[in-house]
Amino acid sequence: MGISTVYFVKDYRNAAKNYSKESIKNILRLLMELDMKSKGIGSREDDVALSKELLINVFMKMK
Repeated sequence: MGISTVYFVKDYRNAAKNYSKESIKNILRLLMELDMKSKGIGSREDDVALSKELLINVFMKMK
């Protein structure tokens, strides 16, 4: 991953325990969708509504 500090590796490993590989794929897909919506593609929602949508979906994808 190109992480220069070993300290962060421990944090990434701990965080990875909360998500399955499939969940991570879904979350990345959600981030890509949010990026497109924030640029006006497929949505006219404001940034706050898009952020809420993302957070709700991410927390629903947790183990």
